[in-house]
Amino acid sequence: MGEATAIWDARCLMCEALVGQVVSGRFLHNPNCVLPLRVGEGRLRCCRCGGTLYREPASELMAPAPTSGQVRAANLSKYGR
Repeated sequence: MGEATAIWDARCLMCEALVGQVVSGRFLHNPNCVLPLRVGEGRLRCCRCGGTLYREPASELMAPAPTSGQVRAANLSKYGR
């Protein structure tokens, strides 16, 4: 049987934001975070507050960011306004 892919959440120690995930050794920045990833003292930092990141086991991959069409459709009322 094939081995399951290791998935780790990268969270901020200060604000607990989900900054990204480590999937099979590659860091993936959270697509729902609108701020760019920070690097300080040779380490990845939180994109919101600049805090130190820690990793913890994750059960599933992050959800992709919605496209502009999906956001618009979600904001429409049943009357199209």
